[in-house]
Amino acid sequence: MISSLRSFLYPSICQSCRQKETRELLLCPTCLEEFSLLNKTFRCKRCFRQEEGLYCSYCEEHPTFFSKRAFCFDAASAALFLLRDLNRFSKTIASLLFIQYSRLEFPPPQAILGSPGFSEVVIEFRKLITIEKEETALQKVLYLSETASLPAVDPFIGKNAFHLALFESY
Repeated sequence: MISSLRSFLYPSICQSCRQKETRELLLCPTCLEEFSLLNKTFRCKRCFRQEEGLYCSYCEEHPTFFSKRAFCFDAASAALFLLRDLNRFSKTIASLLFIQYSRLEFPPPQAILGSPGFSEVVIEFRKLITIEKEETALQKVLYLSETASLPAVDPFIGKNAFHLALFESY
């Protein structure tokens, strides 16, 4: 009886599409099927743009301020609902970032920074990773953010979610 009343007052709707009813899950079956990390196949090794070859034409023509960049999801992904409540989903987002970081074989950083508002995710990510401890000057910094934030410089940026960027100095 109480369960029926709760379902009537607070229907279980998909947190992504907000249309289909779910059964005790956050996502409907359709959105759950779309919830997958971007693959590195046919992506630029530096900026993660979808283009065949070691580096895309953009990276070959333009200097970049990072040595490696990747995203977990594209802009159409069902996973974007996680951005609605960063505090609630910080562990989940950190875990997804860590899985992508590991899959793409990022080198261990010496420090991890994050965009404003993404601090809880950075704290959770730091718990999952080994930070390289060296006596030399800071040379490898991993930056985490909801999305990349320079769309005027590169139109590809900002179309994807859960951004990892490695900055290296030599």
